[in-house]
Amino acid sequence: MQLSIDEPYSLTYLLFVRQAWELGIDGVPELDPVPSIGASARPDSVGLDAAYTRWRAEWGRAWTQYEPIDRTTRGPDDETLRLLELPDDQLADAVSRMPSPFWDEGIDRPSYEEWRRSLRDDHSRPIQEHPERVCLDALIPAWRSGLLTVLQLPYRGYFAERINPTTLVVSRTTRHNPTLYRKALGTIGPRQ
Repeated sequence: MQLSIDEPYSLTYLLFVRQAWELGIDGVPELDPVPSIGASARPDSVGLDAAYTRWRAEWGRAWTQYEPIDRTTRGPDDETLRLLELPDDQLADAVSRMPSPFWDEGIDRPSYEEWRRSLRDDHSRPIQEHPERVCLDALIPAWRSGLLTVLQLPYRGYFAERINPTTLVVSRTTRHNPTLYRKALGTIGPRQ
């Protein structure tokens, strides 16, 4: 059995930006722990509507890396043809799933890095105490149903969503509470 546990940089960075720039984004849970934003602030040159729109677009793009791979062979669609016409530097920006440099001006990087470090799991614990080992009884059926990746995000409280047959998104709170994690591992994926 192989399972990947990830706390993606692209998503945590955008969550930090949302908090630091006070972007009221509906549908994305509050954070725990709430980061200390340091000197982070939305630059005066960036309007709130523009920041909100850009954040939503980049948030959506960051999630595309977790979409199931379509292995159907076919010619390129119109969007792919358009992208292939771009110079290499523009193509890289257009298909990157990483947050764009747009956010860098108004973000206190040391504060972000400190918060990111605070999210790291303690890997010095004995293996028997790791969440997947503690919840092995629930993990095995989830893996047999197709689960390959668990994304842990710093959301407040219980959160579990199987975004596709292979990927489960959970809050840190959920993953580190055996009762909640077992419940989350039993989450059925979206209808196909």
